Amino acid sequence: QDLARETLASEPWNFRGMVARLSELFDAGAVTMLLKEQEELRLSASTDPLLGEKELVIYRSGDGLTGHVFQSGKAVRLRNTKDREEVFRLTGLRREGPHFSERDQEGSPTVQFLGVPMRFGNKVVGVLRMSRRKGVAQFTRADERALQFFADALGAAVAPARDLLLKKSILD
Repeated sequence: QDLARETLASEPWNFRGMVARLSELFDAGAVTMLLKEQEELRLSASTDPLLGEKELVIYRSGDGLTGHVFQSGKAVRLRNTKDREEVFRLTGLRREGPHFSERDQEGSPTVQFLGVPMRFGNKVVGVLRMSRRKGVAQFTRADERALQFFADALGAAVAPARDLLLKKSILD
C-alpha cells in the first residue's frame, strides 16, 4: 500500500519508479505495467528500456498472455512461457511466442511469467506483469497473492483519477 501511495502522491505519477521498486521487491527480471485506454492495454512503464522503443506496445483483449489476463480478469503464473503444454493447460491459448518480448536488466530473455489484473470493482483497468529468466527461483502463489493485492490497490487509485482526467480533457 505504501508503494502505491508513494507512486500516486506526486504529479506526474512515478510509474517507472514503481516498476523498478517492484522488480527489487520480487527479485523480478522485468516488471511492466499496462493501462487500459478505450478497449486496449497500452504500455505505461517497464523496467525493460527496450520495450516499446521500436513499436507501440498495445494488447487487445485476448492477445497473448497479457491480453488473456486483461480479458479473464484472472492472474496467470507460468514457469516457462515457451512450454506450449503448460501455457495451453493454464490459459487455453495456443501460443507461438511473445507479442512483445521482455529482457531482464542484463539483457537476458525472460521465460517465467506472472501477470495479474489491476481491478477497480468488477472492471479490469490494467495489467501488472513480471518475468524472470530461466534458472532462477520460480514465482510462488505467495508472490501472486502479494502482486494481486498491490495491483488491486493501484487499480482502485488509478481508475477514478484516469476517468477524471479523460473527462476533463474531453471538456477542454
